[in-house]
Amino acid sequence: MAPSKNINSEIGNERLERSIDMLMGSFSVPVKSDREEIWERISDSIGQDKEVAIVPLWKRSLRVAAILLPLIVVTSAGLIYFMGNTQINTPMGQQVTVLLPDSSSVTLNADSHLRFNSSTWFLFRSVVLSGEALFRVKKGKTFSVEAAGTTTQVLGTVFNVFSRNSEVRINCFEGRVRVTSNNSKTSVILEHGHATKLSKAVLTQPTRFSNENAASWTNGEFQFTNEPIGKVFDELARQFAVQIVINTNTNRLYTGYFNNQSLERALDLVCQPMGLTWELNRNMVIINTKK
Repeated sequence: MAPSKNINSEIGNERLERSIDMLMGSFSVPVKSDREEIWERISDSIGQDKEVAIVPLWKRSLRVAAILLPLIVVTSAGLIYFMGNTQINTPMGQQVTVLLPDSSSVTLNADSHLRFNSSTWFLFRSVVLSGEALFRVKKGKTFSVEAAGTTTQVLGTVFNVFSRNSEVRINCFEGRVRVTSNNSKTSVILEHGHATKLSKAVLTQPTRFSNENAASWTNGEFQFTNEPIGKVFDELARQFAVQIVINTNTNRLYTGYFNNQSLERALDLVCQPMGLTWELNRNMVIINTKK
């Protein structure tokens, strides 16, 4: 039985070898190209149907500049405007006179606030006021004052603006001014020696006033005609930087004056005609009705 197994084994080996030869013959191995031919084929395949654009460096710089320039301009303009914002505050008990960029002058009463932008001043002259101020405006472009819902416009003149707790009064001393209510859009023209005030968003018709007393506060003197006593004490508190507690009817009307040289003297001038007493305790003044 052993010889039979060997014969079968030899026959199987021959068949296996023939099968391998047939399989190997189905594959073809290309002839190797030399190095130059290979690189030439690679170059041709890369460059086929492709174009390379070469952009000069200066053109790239222009493109970048075109993108960045608007951003730089906007940022610079915003920075210049921000740096030009100016606010002047006068504390209680002090009055200050300031010069604006065009040499117009503003005298600010105590506890007043003025805002303007020096960077854009010569494009448009505009200020925002809270408190009281006397303006002496140089001739030039339109000068405007925004105050509690009103706009006062002039070219060159002298006028006073009072703006506290939504109460606005404008007195014209020289030239002419136009006063407009921003809410009702009504306007009045003030000649020198005339005044108007804002009442429920509407401006009153111009009335004459005494030039001697209208801006006497700039000399430290405060004149009142039929003014509620509460407003008189408010002004007194501003001028002397004190707190005033009023234990009486603040709507009683007062006519008279005081100056800001002496607190005690000012209290006497206001209280005695009204039948009031005052008591000073450090920085506080207490007002009572005489018993």
